[in-house]
Amino acid sequence: MSRRPPGARHRRGSAQVDGGGPGFDAWAPTYEHSLLQPALYEPAQHAVLELARQLAPQPRRVLDVGCGTGRLLRQARRHYPSATLVGVDVSTTMVAVAASTTRRPGIHYLPAAAERLPFASLRFDVVLVTMSLRHWNDLEAGVEQVQRVLTDGGVLVIADVFPAGPRRSRLRRWTGDQAGLPVELAAILGAQRLMMVARDRVPWSMLPDIQVIAARKPSQQPRGTGSRLGPAAAMRPWAVRHACVGAQPDAKML
Repeated sequence: MSRRPPGARHRRGSAQVDGGGPGFDAWAPTYEHSLLQPALYEPAQHAVLELARQLAPQPRRVLDVGCGTGRLLRQARRHYPSATLVGVDVSTTMVAVAASTTRRPGIHYLPAAAERLPFASLRFDVVLVTMSLRHWNDLEAGVEQVQRVLTDGGVLVIADVFPAGPRRSRLRRWTGDQAGLPVELAAILGAQRLMMVARDRVPWSMLPDIQVIAARKPSQQPRGTGSRLGPAAAMRPWAVRHACVGAQPDAKML
């Protein structure tokens, strides 16, 4: 998923944005042909995949949160020819378009929000979030869910455009970079024990640079620690309420 289409609502405070309503459903039929694809989304996707491939060259399963019409996963198949690729998006119409335009095997799509990922814990070696973080309704809950479904040692790669500001953030102090990143995101990643391991940027003339951030989950969780599990933790790997659109998931995922 990407920038807000017409009709999407922005809620200030706690980095909450509601972009999963009728606006994205209406945009889905023309999304593949948007001028923003070559100008913004494709460079961000390329940077995310390059960084993910460096940090996790042979994952078994890859999850794209906010997959839109599936462009990133179709590109990811070339990087990960044997991995199971799964995309989720809160817009059912985006998911339907993704399924109809994907002909490569081993790529699956289903409607789901970042805050309620319908998968068992420790399922994905790589989670990608490209230009969709701003559309999550609850940033803390979404990162918590990503941490839950990541395998130990798994990698999260985020790409988004963050507004620049004069205030120094915790993440900026960690990296020594002068470009601003939200204090809230840095704090939430730290609270979930997702430690930043790499960072890149993609220049874009119309907005601040696209920031690409990679964080890794520790290889082993110390006893008695880890995130609290929300309602989605009790769901089956592929919940009935989120019926898979297009090709059925591999039986090994169940």
